[in-house]
Amino acid sequence: MHIISLSQSLHKSPLRLVVRTLPFQGRNTGSNPVGDTRPYMGMVDALIWTQRHSIEYMVDGAKLIGAGCATIALAGAGAGIGIVFGSLINSVARNPSLTKQLFGYAILGFALTEAIALFALMMAFLILFVF
Repeated sequence: MHIISLSQSLHKSPLRLVVRTLPFQGRNTGSNPVGDTRPYMGMVDALIWTQRHSIEYMVDGAKLIGAGCATIALAGAGAGIGIVFGSLINSVARNPSLTKQLFGYAILGFALTEAIALFALMMAFLILFVF
């Protein structure tokens, strides 16, 4: 005799479970003398536990994918810093008399590019540890 009857639309909504109430019987004893009717929750609890943990694993996987996508910006920031200092070297090679002024602009470009990288890293940590 099946203790749990699943709805016909189980494949559409796996959380729909109908539990039949059966006369309560102790695990190690015979029948209950009072005739208490309680739902048998052992298998239902197992199914709900499995579904809940499956959803939690999916959410954890989505967090990891989102954090990985957020860290793609770090590669762009690294390329941007390389372009800034490569342009500094190129500009100083063309006009060495403007070295101090160009270095100030390069440091400003480095700081702005690094700020974008820190924002991307902050978003990755927010996705991982807050949401």
